[in-house]
Amino acid sequence: MAETKNLAEWVNSMPELDPAVADKNDPSKKNRTDEFKLTGPKWGEAQKAYDAILLGGPENIMSLIGMLSEGNDPARYKPRYALHGLALYVCRAGKEKERAMLVGTLASQLGGDRAKWSQAILVRELEWAGNKDAVAAVGKLMLDDEIGDDAVRTIVAIRDGAAEQLRAALGNAKGRRRLAIVQALGVIGDAGSVAALKAAAGDGDAEVRQAAVWGLANMGEASAVDLLIKASDAVGWERIKATKACLVAAEKLTAAGKKAEAGRIYKHLAETRTDKSERYVKEAAEKAMAPK
Repeated sequence: MAETKNLAEWVNSMPELDPAVADKNDPSKKNRTDEFKLTGPKWGEAQKAYDAILLGGPENIMSLIGMLSEGNDPARYKPRYALHGLALYVCRAGKEKERAMLVGTLASQLGGDRAKWSQAILVRELEWAGNKDAVAAVGKLMLDDEIGDDAVRTIVAIRDGAAEQLRAALGNAKGRRRLAIVQALGVIGDAGSVAALKAAAGDGDAEVRQAAVWGLANMGEASAVDLLIKASDAVGWERIKATKACLVAAEKLTAAGKKAEAGRIYKHLAETRTDKSERYVKEAAEKAMAPK
């Protein structure tokens, strides 16, 4: 009976790749393995497979992780397909215990000696199924040059407990890693991160400065108005980006009923954007200030 299949058989029951279709206009693309398609299994079949795998608990999940392979070889995609299916499946109502088991098992394999490509796969699946229980384990990888981007993206997707992890990592983050963390703090918009973003707005790296300014603007942070106005007086591309951030901030402040703070931004832009290349900014600010 199907229910007596072992893990390898359940994994192998995942759908086969659709037959490759030749490109009549480009014979070189015939049967290319990097351009394949896949039609998913019927729901009943998928549910039976996922329930059977989950029934085996952490032991099955660990064995499934061991089946993963590096790269995107279509001939060895089924373990990764099964793991992704599980990550989505356990997010269903009524699967809370299974989700906790899956998340705990995946998180337990992060930060150790396991190959980086394997950890990257696990982090990406936690982006779908992860919760606050996985945040600490994922957070430890945010400074890793190979997995850092995946870790930050997963932290942002989880949200719960993310801001604390991001702020903790920011102090030791450099280069691309620092930029990604500052961007993430701006996306989350956590009030506790205002001080960190204000500090980053004075960073020596222009991209980090711009990300911090945008983050404060995205939050509609009233205490950052002076900082935003100062940033908008930069030159070149940084001036353009900071000006856009100021307009975003002013809109958010207005919507929040903080019209005085928004008015200061609009007034500054209207008075300083006198060159014809920036006339559109001046007109936008003046229109925003006009009596309604």
